[in-house]
Formats: sequence, structure tokens, C-alpha cells
Amino acid sequence: MPRLAELKCAADPVEEGPPFVGLDADILDSLVSSAVHTRRKDLWDEVWAALIAAGVDVAEPPGVRTDAHDFVRDGLHMSRDEIIRAQAQLQTFQQKAPVYKTNLFQGKGIVIMAGGLTYFVPAWINVHMLRKAGCTLPVEMLFPKKEFPTEAVERELKRLGVLCSVLPDLVPPHVVQSSNSLNDTEGKSLAGFAMKSAAVLLSSFEEVIFLDSDNVAVADPSPLFDSTAYLAKGAVLWPDYWASSAAPDLRRILPAVKLPTNTFESGQMVLNKRRQGDPSGPGVWTGLVLAAFFNLQSRLYYELMGNFMGKGDKESFALGLSVAGLPFHLVTTPVGSVGFNSKPFGSQCKRGSGVLQDGCGFAGNTMAQYSPEGKLMFLHTNMKPKWNLGIPADFSFYNRRWQILQPDNVPISNALGNLGRDPEKEVYQLLVLLRCKPFLEPYVAEMRLPQKMGSDTVFPLGLRDGFHTLYEGVDFRRAYRWGMLGPFQEYTELTMEDHLQRAKNVWGKAFLGRLVWPYKKLRSKKYLYPGF
Repeated sequence: MPRLAELKCAADPVEEGPPFVGLDADILDSLVSSAVHTRRKDLWDEVWAALIAAGVDVAEPPGVRTDAHDFVRDGLHMSRDEIIRAQAQLQTFQQKAPVYKTNLFQGKGIVIMAGGLTYFVPAWINVHMLRKAGCTLPVEMLFPKKEFPTEAVERELKRLGVLCSVLPDLVPPHVVQSSNSLNDTEGKSLAGFAMKSAAVLLSSFEEVIFLDSDNVAVADPSPLFDSTAYLAKGAVLWPDYWASSAAPDLRRILPAVKLPTNTFESGQMVLNKRRQGDPSGPGVWTGLVLAAFFNLQSRLYYELMGNFMGKGDKESFALGLSVAGLPFHLVTTPVGSVGFNSKPFGSQCKRGSGVLQDGCGFAGNTMAQYSPEGKLMFLHTNMKPKWNLGIPADFSFYNRRWQILQPDNVPISNALGNLGRDPEKEVYQLLVLLRCKPFLEPYVAEMRLPQKMGSDTVFPLGLRDGFHTLYEGVDFRRAYRWGMLGPFQEYTELTMEDHLQRAKNVWGKAFLGRLVWPYKKLRSKKYLYPGF
């Protein structure tokens, strides 16, 4: 196996010329000033004040939604009292929610939620690939306080046109930390779930392209700000693979709201915080504040917005906009999937041959998202492993994760042919570049300090014979068998066995659930459907 010393460290393209994006010193000073940080903290405190007024102790769902037990499939519902309580909390929050701050936001830019050793590497890739795609917009990376990078890393990012900002405490110190309502139904802290909505809400820009740190732009996203869809609605969102699996209780809480029939993927969003109908309007601000509310009440709303497949913040932005009565544009091109076949690509894998799954075993590990005009724009590496530094010293040892694009079932090189580039090879080269950077190991050491992320934090630095070895990815047949529906069916060859297994899972488990769970809850009649 090649040794670390054999890594060939090339010069950073940034060092061979001027910065990709010049950050005006006066603007930069204004964005990072202590006054701005104070105003950000004050704004987030206003969000929490509204949440506390509404009630931190959320209304309770009747159960959880996992692949083994799903309270919707089991026929359970929130009680009438819990529905009324949830409605009252939402109404109070809306009345107390903070208004748009004209002195806090300016201009257009890209926002990335970064932080920690796991997400820094893909964020590094993200920014470099934006620049390679020709994007000249300024970028703001937001970090939790304990995960803010070292000065050397901050300087490096600044040369890439990146402003590093710190998020305020997402759960303020004055809030009782032991409250069960500060965790979701799986015991995870709601502070983590609120990060994305807080990053969008508190970012420095008035007009935002938000990108997950592991989202790779293969085309310049800047034109999204000039698209007809964005100019007409002020918000552009993208679809996920699945049809909506929202619980009926969500409709009972929001009877006047038109709920989406699809699910959403929040790895990329375009949002104008201010604009709504005319430039002087409040924009999508009220929807973003409501999205923060749904994330801060994740114990309830994560169970209501969808089942275990993609549970999290991704539905909260569309729901927030819908509750606020604000329009948004949903990209009409269905989400594609990029992954690999268990056998090399060949004629036996053609769509419609009946052997796409059985013969080639397609497994998707990356979401392919398109511009409003239908152009491939983003490859969102949403499945683990994320990009990391456990890399081979030579590209010939590298195992590609991007091989096949669905639903067309074509080599990804065909879809990217007009770029004249090999994005995955570029990612590999950027990983080598980062591995060679002198700031990296001191940064890793600092992140592992007890007051930072802790010594147990995993961050692979060694070499491997292969990189991102072929792994399972999303098994779309399995998702269908469980009961999921959606655009993924377009590129999933299904057999009679799949249909029978789906019927067994959907109808059989639902029938058993309706027999067993009401018996278990016999003494808790609030969980039975009250006809409200």
C-alpha cells in the first residue's frame, strides 16, 4: 500500500493567483463586528422568547415512527386535547415571533452550515467545487461555538472568499437543560436539529443560496438568483425521492393549510428573506421563523412531518412557508440518484430489461438535483460515508462512488460530458490538497481538545487501498417493500415478490398494529382516534 510520504502535494490553485472572490474590507469588518454577533444573539433570543411564551414542553405525539413501529401505520392518533394544545402553541409563537431586521442582512451569497471534523472536509470540497464551477458569490460558513476553526483555517477559507461566522447558543443557557422537551423522541438534542434553520435565519445575506456541506455544485448556482422561478416566488425548493408520509394529525393541527403531497430535500434552497410580492415586503422571513419553530419542537413535528425515511429538518421549510401562506417554487425535474451497480456497467443493465436491480444491483449514494430549467446542478452526497481523508495515495486505487445516473441508467460521465471535467477526480485531488495542508493536523488536534469536540472524535487521516469502497447505499427496492412511494419508482425495477412483500408490510403490519397497540394503550384512551 502506498505510504503517506508518497502523496504528491500539488500547489493550491488559490496560491497561484488572486483570491477567487475579493471580500471588501469594510463589508467584511461590518459582517464580523461584535455588534453583528450581538444582534444575531438578540434575534435568536427573540425566537426563544416566542417559543417559551408558546410553551417549551411540546404536545406529545402518540408514539415514534421507525421502520419497526410507526404510530400512523398502527392506527394511533393524538388526543383532542393534544391537538388543541399544539394549535395554541403555534398560534402563540406566531404572535410573538420576531420580525425581519433591516439592519442585520445585506446582499446575496451562499450559506453553508459547517463545523466539526466530519463536516469540515465536505465543506472544504464544497467551496472549491463552487469556485471550479465559476461561482464568484461570497460564501458564509456558520459554525457552532465549540467547533469554530483555528485562525489558520479561517485565513485559508478567507482566501477562498469565505466568511466564517459563529452561531449563538442554539439552546440559551437560561433554558432548563434537563427538560425532556429539549430532546426528540430518540433522545437527541434539539440544538443539533435547529442548526440548519438557525444558519439560514441568522446568515449575513438577505438573499441566500443554502447548501449542505456535502453538496457538490457541478454547475455555477449563481444564476438561480436570476431564474424566473425565484424572481416570481422568492423561494425555490427541491424534491426528495418520496411521496408525503405526513401523519394525519398534522392535518388536524393545520386544517386550513394546504399541505404538500411530496417530500422535500433541503440540501439546497434559494431564499429571499425580505421580498414578498414587492421589494419592500417581508419576503419568506415569517416562513423561516416558523421553520425554526418546527425544528425547535422536533419532538412533535419530526414525527408528524414524515416517517423514518428522512426524518429531520427537511420538511420544515416548506411547512413553514405553507403555514405562513407564502408561495414557493418546487423544482419540477424529479430528483435523480447517482450510485453504482454491483457489476460493471454494461448492456445487461439497460432500463426496462427486467434486470436493472437483480442483474446490476443499483444502489444510490448521491442525490442528483437539477436547476429550474432542468440542468444538472448539484450532486448531494447525502449517504455515508461523507468525503473524508482516508484516501489512497494514487488515484488508480480509488473506487468511484459516482458511476451511474438514474433514472436514465447511464454512466455519470455521459451526463457530465458537456462540462469537460471529471468532478469526482477533482474531489480526489482536493482531498489530497487538504491532506497536504500544514494547518490540518493542528486543526484536528485542537478540535479533539476536551473543551472542543473531545478526544474520541473520529477523523481518518491515514491512507487506504481504496476510497469510499462500494457499499449498499439506498436500496430502493427495500424502501418500496417497506411501503414508500415516490419518483424513485421510475428507476426501480420491481418484481411480483416486491409487490407482495409491500402488501404484507403495509396492510399486514397495519392490521396487527391496530390489534396490538390499542390493547397496550387500553388504559391511555387519549391515543385512540377521537374523531376530532
